[in-house]
Amino acid sequence: MKTIGENMRRAEGDQNQTPLAYDDAPQGEAQQALLNKLDELIAVTRAGSIPMRDRWGDASMVGALLGQTPRYILEKLAPLPDFPKPLSDSMQPRWLLGEVQEWALEYRRRGSNARRKPGARS
Repeated sequence: MKTIGENMRRAEGDQNQTPLAYDDAPQGEAQQALLNKLDELIAVTRAGSIPMRDRWGDASMVGALLGQTPRYILEKLAPLPDFPKPLSDSMQPRWLLGEVQEWALEYRRRGSNARRKPGARS
């Protein structure tokens, strides 16, 4: 059976206690705080396994993805008619990052084609 570690015993201030089994542990605030922190760490670990294309991101995340500031995303890119539509038009819009990546690749392709001389082969 696993035991509650040194950090939990220190949080309670009793350094002389033997490790407690999970089943025997009192449900104090320190234990609950530790369990809540473990839940957060598990959630973060699981979130790391979600592919980038399936994640939702705010203007900061989209900006980091495109190398722009959140303000630039909100003021310049989001209003473009072909930019992906956000989940919400509220103060905190969220975009599907896969759609933003696809848009950026297409935008780059269009931009490189537009710079070529007329009649040049692709």
